[in-house]
Amino acid sequence: MRFVSILSAVFFVSFSSKLSGATNALASPLPIAAKQDSDSSRAFDEIFSKLRSEADLSVTFEQYFEKKLRKIKGKKTGRAYFQRPAKFRWVIDKPMASEWVYTGSDLVSFDPKTKQGISYSASGEKSRSLREIVDLILHPEALKQAYHILSVNKDKAKATLVISPKAKNEIEKIELIFDLDQSFVCELRLLFDSKNQTTFQFRKVKEKVDSSLFAIPGGLTLRKVS
Repeated sequence: MRFVSILSAVFFVSFSSKLSGATNALASPLPIAAKQDSDSSRAFDEIFSKLRSEADLSVTFEQYFEKKLRKIKGKKTGRAYFQRPAKFRWVIDKPMASEWVYTGSDLVSFDPKTKQGISYSASGEKSRSLREIVDLILHPEALKQAYHILSVNKDKAKATLVISPKAKNEIEKIELIFDLDQSFVCELRLLFDSKNQTTFQFRKVKEKVDSSLFAIPGGLTLRKVS
């Protein structure tokens, strides 16, 4: 699964340039006993069998990142919209306004004030990988195909899932917290093997997700890249 390479492009440009070109987005899998893996997998299946499937989703988000070696910390805030099968829009409000739109085939990033931006190839790595972000947010049950399930913990309101990638890359593990009542990922934490980390906190918004949100705005001046 390549979703972290795209999250890197959308959010981590100032955080970790290494990730934006990664073909496999995560780090070496952690050791795990077969029985533990099996038990966690069953607990995972039990939780997701009860969650409602979402056709679309509207959230506000706060992103916190920490780069240990350089002692850099930062925060970004904004809104995000998702719609099956593979549409996506990030609106970053602070500290600098920017937007990313994925129509399901075309990917564009732009500055909403200057109207300057970049158009990415539909067949490129970024465009292909965005489908996997939608999978993560709207139907994360697909995670079992690319990740080891390290642990699953559940209480009445939330479930916490800890996973590690099966393919070697730069992230040690990922923690996802699910709001069981509202049936969505309310927190996502990426823990890098460099000890850097990034956390996204999502708050679900009761807002209709109109298809027009995923259209590329008119009046943009776009530079094409592969």
